[in-house]
This record gives sequence, C-alpha cells and structure tokens, in this order.
Amino acid sequence: MLVLRVVAVLLGAVVVTGTLLSAARTVVVPRAENPIITRFFFRSVEFAFRWAAIRIKSEEARDRVLSRLAPASLLALPFVWAGFLILGASFVYWGFGLTPWTDALVFSGAAFTTFGFGNSDGFGYLLLGIAQGILGLEIIALMISFLPSIYSRFTSRETLVTRLEALAGNPCDPVTAIQRAHQIGLLPHMEETWREWSNWFADLEESHTTFQFLAFFRSPEPTRSWVSAAACVLDTAALRLSVVNQPADHWAPLAIRTGFLALRRVADSFDIDYQDNPSPSDPISISRAQFDTALGRLEEAGVPLVADRDQAWESFAGWRVNYDSVALALADRILAPPAPSIVG
Repeated sequence: MLVLRVVAVLLGAVVVTGTLLSAARTVVVPRAENPIITRFFFRSVEFAFRWAAIRIKSEEARDRVLSRLAPASLLALPFVWAGFLILGASFVYWGFGLTPWTDALVFSGAAFTTFGFGNSDGFGYLLLGIAQGILGLEIIALMISFLPSIYSRFTSRETLVTRLEALAGNPCDPVTAIQRAHQIGLLPHMEETWREWSNWFADLEESHTTFQFLAFFRSPEPTRSWVSAAACVLDTAALRLSVVNQPADHWAPLAIRTGFLALRRVADSFDIDYQDNPSPSDPISISRAQFDTALGRLEEAGVPLVADRDQAWESFAGWRVNYDSVALALADRILAPPAPSIVG
C-alpha cells in the first residue's frame, strides 16, 4: 500500500506540473509552443467540428458552425486545465493519507475553487489546499488577461482583411484588384499597399504560431477568410510583377517573400508538409488556361500588359509556386470559404 501511495503522489505531481506548464506555455510563453494537453484538447474539438461541418451542404450554415470552433475551444480550455489540476491533486491528497479517494477528490475540487476545504482538518492538507486555491486563482487571472489579448489580435488581423474588399471585391479576387488599381491610378503607386501587407504578414506569423487557435477564428463576413485574403494579396503582387507593363515595383517582391514565409511558419505549427525550396518550373494549382483568362479580363479593362505571354506565365508561376500548396493546405485545414485566389 505504501508503494501505491508513493506512486499516486508522484503521478499526481506529474499531472499538476504538466497542467501548469501547459497553461503557462499556452498563455505566457511568447513563442510557438505546442503543449500536449492544449494540443490534444484543441485537435479533439477541431475534429468534432470538422466532422459536423463537412456534413452540412449549405456554405452559410457550415460557416456558422465553424465560427464556433475557436471561441468554444478557448472558453472550454480553462475547464480542462482545472479538471486535470483537481484530478492530479486528488492523487496527491490520497497518497498522503486522505481516504477514500472520493473524499480526496472532493477536497481537491473545493480547494481549487476556493469553495472550502471539504471535510479534512489535517494541517498539512489545509496547506496543500491553500496552495491549490492559489493555483486556481492563477489560472483564472491568466485567462482574464489572455482573452482580451486574443481578441485584440483577431481584430487587428480582420481590419486589413475587411479593407481589402474595397480593392479586390468580396470574395477577394486578384484580377479585380489589378483592374481597380488601374482604374483609380493606383497601379504604379502600390508601395504603401505592399508595405502594409508585409507588416500584416509579419504580425500573422507571430500571432498565429504563438496562439495556433487564432487560425480558426473566422471572419465576421462568411465569404471572407484570412487565408483567402493572404493568397489574394500574394496573387495580386505576382500579377503586378509578371504581367503589368509598367516600371518594376520594388516592394511587391518583399511582400511576396514576407507572405509565403509567414504562411509556411503557420503551416509548420500545424505539421503541414510542403516543399521549402520549390523549383520555378514546379506545377501549381492554377492552369495556363485560367491564367490566360485572367489576362483577357485585364486586357479588357485596359491594363497595360507585357507582350510576351509565355514569359509572363513563367514569371507568375515562379512566384506562385512559393505559396501555392501552403495556401491550399491552410485553406483546407480551416475549411475556408472558396475564393478565386485559392481555387484559381
């Protein structure tokens, strides 16, 4: 029996320590961490929501279901941590002699919630109960400070996604973006646009790898998505560089590189495979026929185009290959609404 009690204390200590580390790595550590409790819980919830969503035929209804995934996970996560802390501490109490185990469990729950200290009068148990109550308050304090930060990052992400509609339409379309930029005289002067989106991509990489579930927070408008917006901007920059017959835009290549690196880092956090050094001649999801159709739309709008269409296609494909598979994989992972920049 003594050996069993020692094992119970050690097991309980491991569970409590692992849960605290999971909470700290999820909320406090300012880098991409992937603690096992948080990862397992979130992916379980993601699996359940995806299972339900793919069986819904209506795009609007599917988006409505998926929009609950990230908020529900975020709100339920503290209860998961609390459950593990209570369970782990109950093993410790039982190992130190508080029997039966059901009394240890009740005492642990009462201590964690600061509701009281159950039926035990032992001084040692009371000290452990006070320590556990402090841990409970710590978890609550972390979440109170954590939630506003998450929603602040979400709002920051969505502001530029919403503004993109004025240029690229809804759903966002890179060809429409080039047409409108030409119509309003912006096409030769898009440096500020590329700088703005380069900063957005940098913020995206930092926030969506540190807090992975941000990727599943969907846009307020069902036809918008951060993945679709990212791909649309990258396609717009690639079209500007490859087909528009105007002086080179030196900020556009930087925006593309910042963008595909950000998408790759987010893909890494989801263990998504991709070719990190693709050849410019590797196949992409957009066909030459679709590319030629896009050029026809631009030509009809009066956009000045390069004469060599074969070279234009090679140039566009050479840019697109850097983010093509990653954008598609991320769109599939979060079940993003379809958009021309994603499906071609």
